[in-house]
Amino acid sequence: MVPRPSWARTLRLTLKTRVTLIVAGLVWVGIAGIYLLRATAPDPAGRPTHIESAALAPETAAGKSEATAQAAEDVRRSETVAAYAELEVSRKDLQKQLSDLKAVLWGRELPVAQARTISRDMMSAQHLLRNPPLQGAFLDAAGVHAEKDRVDAARVQLQEISRTVGELKAP
Repeated sequence: MVPRPSWARTLRLTLKTRVTLIVAGLVWVGIAGIYLLRATAPDPAGRPTHIESAALAPETAAGKSEATAQAAEDVRRSETVAAYAELEVSRKDLQKQLSDLKAVLWGRELPVAQARTISRDMMSAQHLLRNPPLQGAFLDAAGVHAEKDRVDAARVQLQEISRTVGELKAP
């Protein structure tokens, strides 16, 4: 007995059916090849093919508007990338400030109300850093600037906490 491939065993195909399927597949591949050759072969009359005519088409008003739209898209993208680089710097500064503040507060006992406020502010800053939106999540530079404003606001809160902790440490 000749071992059958696993797909033949599961489908329980006869030899005639398997040969028919293989021949039909080869016929479809041949037909697709003929259409491909026909689409890319030069025209006997000397006219350009469909692919060549698309490349040789003169620039029309629609083509010019597409070019200006593409240029505007490139400008928007470059502005977004530059703003995102600034956002990354702000995030790194926030992370450093948060780490420094955690080190200062470690093991320190504070009044309950003040400890809750500090904890809430530090957790909100940590939340901004935990799952930050990536560059592709922003449509334009305005969205990046809004996120940067949130990060900067968290940095200001942490600076106020640092001042408060410094005042508690002084006396």
